[in-house]
Amino acid sequence: MKQLFILLILSATGFALLAQEEVNPYERPKDIGIALFDDFKNSAFDCYDTSVLLKKKVLKTKIITPGEQEEIKKVQLTIDTLYRSSKSLQIKAPNLSPDSKAIAANHLIQKTIAALNKATLNFRIAFSVLEDLEEVEE
Repeated sequence: MKQLFILLILSATGFALLAQEEVNPYERPKDIGIALFDDFKNSAFDCYDTSVLLKKKVLKTKIITPGEQEEIKKVQLTIDTLYRSSKSLQIKAPNLSPDSKAIAANHLIQKTIAALNKATLNFRIAFSVLEDLEEVEE
């Protein structure tokens, strides 16, 4: 009887997990209450949001305007700057007090770097679609 009860609990838990919506791994995390880290995260996720919109547009329309190309250059410069600043933040994070802030800052940095990586990939995908179109036209 005890085994049946455990099996029912495990089955119910499994079904509940399957029923949950898929979580976006690049969802903007909440602020941790330290401006230096929160500003870093918000700038990075702004870049990510821009990259998602542009990638969707290029995949749909196969067009990128000169204004959008300039915006991409600016965003890419911001991404490069954020990558550089992430190194100093990674050094500062373990020294935060209390320990819960240090853990939250490290987690925030990891998620933010993942979003920066994805933003860079989104831009590459957008440009590769355009390059493929140019090759077809030639």
